[in-house]
Amino acid sequence: MKITWRNNACLIFLFNIICLATLNAKEPRIDEFLIDTNFVYISAAQRYEIPKAAFDGTNYFIVWTEYHSDRRDIYGARVSQSGVVLDSVAIAISTASENQAHSSIAFDGTNYFVVWMDNRNDSEYYDIYGARVSQTGVVLDSAGIAISTALDDQSLPSITFDGTNYFVVWEDQCSGPTRNIYGARVSPTGTVLDPGGIVISNTEEHSWDPTVAFDGTNYFVVWQETVSSGNQGDIYGARVSQSGVVLDSVAIAVSADTCLQDCPSIAFDGTNYLVVWWDRRSGTNCDIYGARVSQTGVVLDSAGIAIITALDDQSLPSITFDGTNYFVVWEDQRSAPNHNIYGARVSQTGTVLDSAGITISTVSHGRVPCALFGSTNYFVVWQDLRRYPDYTGTIHWGQYDIYGARVSQSGVLLDSAGIAISTAMKDQCYPAIAFDGTNYLVAWDDNRNSSYFDIYCARISPTGTVLDTAGIRISPLSYHQRLPAIVFDGTNYVVVWENYDWAGPWRIHGAKVNLAGIVVDSFIVTPTQQYNQFSSAIAHGTGDTLLIAYTCLCDYFNDQPIFKSRTWGQFYYPFIGIEENIPSRSQDAILGFCSYPNPFNTALNVEYVLPRKGTVCISLFDVSGRLVRELINENQNAGVFQRRFETYDLTQGVYFIKIDADNHSEVRKIIHIR
Repeated sequence: MKITWRNNACLIFLFNIICLATLNAKEPRIDEFLIDTNFVYISAAQRYEIPKAAFDGTNYFIVWTEYHSDRRDIYGARVSQSGVVLDSVAIAISTASENQAHSSIAFDGTNYFVVWMDNRNDSEYYDIYGARVSQTGVVLDSAGIAISTALDDQSLPSITFDGTNYFVVWEDQCSGPTRNIYGARVSPTGTVLDPGGIVISNTEEHSWDPTVAFDGTNYFVVWQETVSSGNQGDIYGARVSQSGVVLDSVAIAVSADTCLQDCPSIAFDGTNYLVVWWDRRSGTNCDIYGARVSQTGVVLDSAGIAIITALDDQSLPSITFDGTNYFVVWEDQRSAPNHNIYGARVSQTGTVLDSAGITISTVSHGRVPCALFGSTNYFVVWQDLRRYPDYTGTIHWGQYDIYGARVSQSGVLLDSAGIAISTAMKDQCYPAIAFDGTNYLVAWDDNRNSSYFDIYCARISPTGTVLDTAGIRISPLSYHQRLPAIVFDGTNYVVVWENYDWAGPWRIHGAKVNLAGIVVDSFIVTPTQQYNQFSSAIAHGTGDTLLIAYTCLCDYFNDQPIFKSRTWGQFYYPFIGIEENIPSRSQDAILGFCSYPNPFNTALNVEYVLPRKGTVCISLFDVSGRLVRELINENQNAGVFQRRFETYDLTQGVYFIKIDADNHSEVRKIIHIR
């Protein structure tokens, strides 16, 4: 059935003025649009704040803030699905002294629960209050329930129901001038289960450089986060379920020493993660430290493991696991001014097995190493600057090339001279590596074609033979492509990178490369965010699911401007067979397609970019492949499109959203919760 809002005045009203009250962090703002001009007249108040709504399976319940001459109060009214206002006299939910404002609402299957910010206790500061309202419109807590009355301001609440309890979150200034995020559970009977509040986020600092690993159940994303002094960075992390739920609302402090920590890398050993980073706790020089983190998010080495503390700097670590031990490689300046490549094995108990480090490359200027374990050996790749004689015999520095070397599980270097993976003209930099069970694929930045960098790759056998000596160009795009990350999904390699085309911000682009080294698909991870996206990382989950993490500026969080770089995640689901006889694909028919939030509750946002005019069909399918709803089927001009759909009537579960445009199809897996 095609969605249309005409002749349904109630839904039109809800679509245009109701803000979703859920626990999801706010996405970047999108432009609302007006479809129809017929409205249901609910309240005759002369001034009100933006209302919120919930649905009980039979009727809607709308709540809003109403302005009076000396105060603001919380009112509500029920509206039937046919658009009839059932409460001609609005329901007074809270008319306490002073002001009540910014309401939010949820439904638990029996009653509604309305929350708001309330300054009845102090005219200068707000607290968080709530009240239950029955389906018949009776206010069950006429005096209100005090959810948080901490010092200073608590404001801008939002509420959701998890099937057992309500969860209320709000902005809190109880700890000083900085506004943090707190929460509390409230039972369906109105009992506040966390009277002191739960600290969800007590930082508004920048985060960047994410990296991600998968443990068979959840992903673990780690990143660097600044502190207010501006010259200190810490390592934080959070687990993310395969359904997209962040399991650690308070980020895990993997390393929060008073010194600078940077450039985290992560691996999983079947029981715990090992996170490594470069660390300046010993003074001005950098060392390599690590810490194990359990699958439940417990940091097992709170003081950190000193992996290497040699002279001068050791930095830019990369880590892999061979089934028995971890292997960490890094850039090492103990033979300054040259940068060399070293490594060390670390046991699963956190014991460093090569305390002085294993020498991997000292014949050149080696930078930015990356390591991976194949079937029998480790394979290390790096960007390499070597000296070459000219025709007179004078020695000169060349340009950066991509080199590699194998290291045995016992720590023996097998390729002392290194393997020349790419020595093309100009610079090749920043390699990344994956293994498909037979061969490796190495990807890198390459500017052999112009002053701009492209993404190239090459396959290498386990014996160290380069199978693609000329390299394979992955990204035939204009301007800059740089800093690839790569993973094998069980069928193809998936490479993601930063892309800049001068027409807009940096975007995270991606491509699939099959086992024969042929590019079989390309995509944009997030085509509609308005700010630059950097530092992509990728991990393979179960099936064909991939989690792509990256850094991007976040302008709003909980309706408040923050303008900080934050760590974002995006699931990538390859096409699955919902329909038979899918038309052949046109690579440039859709430049991007995404839907959010995921999981979603009562509304779903869809965004996509069309490079040219054509017919667009967006459909929703259940897990059996049955068409549930046709969301869009119309002819559209080229441009960026943003649509929002109400989903009150969907049952909880897994769905697939599919877009068809110009014989091109894309599918995304989404999860509906209630």
